[in-house]
Formats: sequence, structure tokens, C-alpha cells
Amino acid sequence: MSKKKKVLRSNKIVYKGPKWESVRPKVKLRFAEAGILNICELQYEGCTGNQFTLTFAHSLHRDYIGTKEEMEDVIRACTNCHQLLDANEHDVTESLVHEVQAERIIAVRSIYEKN
Repeated sequence: MSKKKKVLRSNKIVYKGPKWESVRPKVKLRFAEAGILNICELQYEGCTGNQFTLTFAHSLHRDYIGTKEEMEDVIRACTNCHQLLDANEHDVTESLVHEVQAERIIAVRSIYEKN
């Protein structure tokens, strides 16, 4: 029997949500269908924009993710931009990710509405 990792969240201990490996293929497919799989959505100074260095950047830091919806709340970012994003406080990271999602040229509502 495997133990679930406990994390501190809002002064409560909760069990860590779904594993990224189980969610990632579905998210990757949805980003590919929307045409945003191979671009860095942040484009900060120093952005590599290289499809081989792209990752999914979560709106919440990993230790604060507790649900499938939170696990799927991501943008696409190169490793340089992802590191700059993660250097922020939790609320700033979440706000920045949601701003990028709101400003997408491509309508990505389909990413989250598909079941």
C-alpha cells in the first residue's frame, strides 16, 4: 500500500491530489488541439521559446495542488520563464497564470470544457 503525501494548505493537512503523470497526457492533447503546445505563453526576457524546453507551469505551486482541476490549471512555458514564474509568491504565480490564460489569442475554453 502506497502512502499519499500530506501537504499543508490553508492551515489544514490535505492529501496530495492526482499525480501529474495521470493528468498530463490529457492536458497535452488539449493544448495540441488548441495549437499552443509548442509555444511559451510567458515570453519573459530570456525566453528560449524552444519546443524542447517547454513545460507545463501550474497556477499553484506543487505542494498546494489538491484537486484534479488545480492540477490541470496550467500554461505552457519554457524552462527559463517557468523558473521566473515559480520564483514568485503563490498568489502572484496564480494571478500571472490566470492573466495569461485570459489573454490567449486562441480560445482555450475548449481545453477545460472537454470531458
